[in-house]
Amino acid sequence: MALIAGTALTLIGARPASAEPVINGLFDQNEGYTTGWFVDLNVEGKGKHGSATLVPGGELWIHEDSSTGNVSVLLSQPVTLIDNSYGANSIGWGKGIAPSGKNHKFKDLKGSDKAQFRFTDGLGNVALEVVLDYITETSKNSGVYASLGVTGGDGKVLTGLGANVLEWGTSMAHNMGTFSSTPSLDLTVDSPPA
Repeated sequence: MALIAGTALTLIGARPASAEPVINGLFDQNEGYTTGWFVDLNVEGKGKHGSATLVPGGELWIHEDSSTGNVSVLLSQPVTLIDNSYGANSIGWGKGIAPSGKNHKFKDLKGSDKAQFRFTDGLGNVALEVVLDYITETSKNSGVYASLGVTGGDGKVLTGLGANVLEWGTSMAHNMGTFSSTPSLDLTVDSPPA
């Protein structure tokens, strides 16, 4: 499993206006995240013989709304693990550059990248565990892409209730939504230029 750059979700409860960070797949330190950690990401299947490998440089940020108990979580991955560039605008990919020697393509990001989150109660029992979809075509042959959260694509609920995930966003879905109307840019071929 590959994790996601700029993934965010809000859990449990009703959301009052302006009380929590904006969940749109982007990270802004001024949005109200109150606690953050540098994390090593456990990436399955990338090590020798398909074993897991640790990749340093991730960040995990949390905000808890004291009036509702809602928790907003943001996971940011280093571009050394995954980035949103592909096609003609890819950065750090291709022969003689990328470890694989291959160019990065849009298809490398859809249908495989996701993030898994596990939330425990005060006793260490798993209260909610979800896999968050990164980017998926919303319906077959529609040409419209979005993150389907825990309800579709690569997303699913492993423990708990999916209804407790109130909103989500990924950086890739943000890019697809923001740049989809750019003339002469086919986002399924080339990423937006950096």
